[in-house]
Amino acid sequence: MEIAAIMAAKKSLFDEYLRDYLSGFDQGSGLQAACAYSLSAGGKRLRPVLAMLACEASGGEAGQALSAALAVELVHTFSLIHDDLPAIDNDDMRRGTATCHKAFGEATAILAGDALIFEAFAVIGSSGYTPDVQADLSRMMARSCGLKGLIEGEYEDIMAEGQPLGLETIERIYRQKTGKLFELCLFAGGRVAGADSDQLSALVRYGA
Repeated sequence: MEIAAIMAAKKSLFDEYLRDYLSGFDQGSGLQAACAYSLSAGGKRLRPVLAMLACEASGGEAGQALSAALAVELVHTFSLIHDDLPAIDNDDMRRGTATCHKAFGEATAILAGDALIFEAFAVIGSSGYTPDVQADLSRMMARSCGLKGLIEGEYEDIMAEGQPLGLETIERIYRQKTGKLFELCLFAGGRVAGADSDQLSALVRYGA
């Protein structure tokens, strides 16, 4: 099967899982509607697909990684919502539709992004994974997205605006802002499949 077909099949599997998850949202709640709006905005779903592929590469089945993949996508969506805010990139459109703060207001968008971070941990906690797997996924998610991960990369990106940057600085920002999420989804897929420490290290290196 061609890689494009493999990716499309995995994306379809994840999108169905996401739709089922979103069916539990209260559309009468402005906050939940804003979260659902941004999660439904489309995209390639590259990170969830990579989590599923990493799971299969480690001897598991794609379905095992769906909860982990959803958690990663929740974090990714939070980052996009906050990225688009007037105080950061000030974008009005994303993927051909109005950004969250344009559709729901800035305050709601900030809170929706905040909510998605905690929802990602809630998904891991209710996933049915063993406690040690849940702990490892939660630890890696926090590490990948906190002071030494995605948020730091975003901060450095903001501080670098209008500044002359060398290649080393640009690469560091990319490693933090984008690379850490790739590390996370590959680790997550491997971990739920029971990959050993050497396999997980290899997956994280590949993600980087």
